Amino acid sequence: IAAEIEDVVTRALAEDVGPGDVTTAATVPAGTRAVATITQKAPGVVYGLDAAGATFLRCDPAAEVVALGPEGEWRDEGPVLRTTGDAAALLAAERTALNLLQQLSGVATLTARFVREVEGTGARILDTRKTVPGMRLLQKAAVAAGGGTNHRIGLFDAVLIKENHIAMAGGVGPAVRAARAAAP
Repeated sequence: IAAEIEDVVTRALAEDVGPGDVTTAATVPAGTRAVATITQKAPGVVYGLDAAGATFLRCDPAAEVVALGPEGEWRDEGPVLRTTGDAAALLAAERTALNLLQQLSGVATLTARFVREVEGTGARILDTRKTVPGMRLLQKAAVAAGGGTNHRIGLFDAVLIKENHIAMAGGVGPAVRAARAAAP
């Protein structure tokens, strides 16, 4: 997951910051220091603190990033992450860090709600491959943080016969037999 975080952060900052934050460059004096606190405002499962922290650290490698509470547990509200560093760097990183944290916390929270709904039934909430490109492992980790069960990662690690496979194989029987023969 660490490599995926680095890749996502690199691409997201390149997309958002580009050659530089023109507003901050115009309004914030060079060398200004700041403290940023990310606060949870609605009940849910916080997940993605590593991605948010990596974003701040990419913009200011000397920043201090501190998680303020548990990740992967249902929480009501309150501060979740504090970072201290160069003000311009924190402002450049802020939206990307928040976007990653919100997206991953949303996945974890929705999963936790579904898990609660089936509690005591023996049913499990499984994830799919319907993920944001480039964020699959992070989103699957968010599902696990919400109490869900990870299914296959991609097309490469498990057989899952769907209606298109059945149609192209000539029916359920031929599709199952072919899958068993190829991947017992």
